[in-house]
Amino acid sequence: MTALLLAGHGSHISPKTAGLVWSYVDQLRAKGVADEISACFWKEPPSFRNALGNLRSETVVVVPVLAADGYFARTVIPAEMGLDGPFTRVGKRCIHYTRPLGLHPRLGEVLHASVLQQIQALGAGPEEVAVAVIGHGTRRDARSREAARHVARSLAAKLPDCDVLEAYLDDDPPIPSIYERTGKAIVLAAPWFLAPGSHVSVDVPVALGLPAGAASGRFRGRSVYYLDAPGTADVACELILDLARACEPDIGSSVSRSGGDWSCFPAQGALHLWQEVCRQGELTFGELQLTPTRVHPVGGGRRGTRVRSVAQLRRLVREQPFRPLPEALGLPRGWYAETFDAGTLAAVVETVYPGALADWSAARRGTLEPESLQSVAARQTGNFRKVESLSLTDITRLNSDHCERCVRQPSWYGTIAGPDELPCREPCNFWLSKAIA
Repeated sequence: MTALLLAGHGSHISPKTAGLVWSYVDQLRAKGVADEISACFWKEPPSFRNALGNLRSETVVVVPVLAADGYFARTVIPAEMGLDGPFTRVGKRCIHYTRPLGLHPRLGEVLHASVLQQIQALGAGPEEVAVAVIGHGTRRDARSREAARHVARSLAAKLPDCDVLEAYLDDDPPIPSIYERTGKAIVLAAPWFLAPGSHVSVDVPVALGLPAGAASGRFRGRSVYYLDAPGTADVACELILDLARACEPDIGSSVSRSGGDWSCFPAQGALHLWQEVCRQGELTFGELQLTPTRVHPVGGGRRGTRVRSVAQLRRLVREQPFRPLPEALGLPRGWYAETFDAGTLAAVVETVYPGALADWSAARRGTLEPESLQSVAARQTGNFRKVESLSLTDITRLNSDHCERCVRQPSWYGTIAGPDELPCREPCNFWLSKAIA
């Protein structure tokens, strides 16, 4: 078996950051390009740390869905996943780690086409235009600027009559400096981000002097036009496959994989869950009620909207309103999904509670291996390293404020999950963020 795992950033405040990555996953599952296809995130579940445990495949290709080869791609993801570089062997498992999506040369071509299209739509001459390539950047790793800088230089070579600049949200030169560095009347701001999340829709426009969410405006006497993030282009999944196939030619090549909306999900625990549901007739999983033919929220019964696609279910349970923690109590009701076998049952559960099924199965088989807070802190390279100094009082307060509002129980703290509760192997990113706030 072969697995394709997309690693993104995620967000606590916007569904669009992880939502773009999940849309890639949905498209790739429909094509059946691997036996198991999933995603993992820094800010949302499944976490980088736990994602590999959700898979049964012995060959895994991890593609960072990031715009730059910087701090997250070079430091955070390898540390969390235990990777040694482009190739890691763990027992019988082979893990390939590709370059980030933002380094694929064709993504720069997408941005170039977008710039030309905007210039043509405005009826402007290149000599009137400045193009500002805007990256995230970070002072933790200067290499985070390299992708945006490379794209800016490439655009400058193709558009010699335009001013082409680079600027960064969290590094130098900062975004507002654009207006001091060019005198052109028209500024095309080109975000070198993949997803239209909070950075793209709020932080960058505000730094440009535009209202949040605006696509154009006037600022400091200039006409400013804000282009789409290149990761939204239709070609993105093709580029992901290019990166994956360079490591593992079997990705996308098997004619035996049928694909489909509810296919190619992580398989760890799927058969175990199906057997238990068939044996008991009905099983509670978090706030879900499972039977061999139907899944619905506890107390929901047969009422409500019948879910017909993964994307529809994800919108219902994650985005209306946005729930950064899918395991938070208060699962939206008013829907049900029909199931037919172990695969579709597991797919529905995995969509509602990403990554929870493997831990549920491991806990019931007695093989769950929780990670202590000290262990989590020890592998951190950023602000989360501070959690190693938390007092017992601090931890107890945080658990009371956050863990008690979640269907997962903190096994990492010694709590034993009850029959209708789900175990939590380690403190989640949301908990860690609150701990250092």
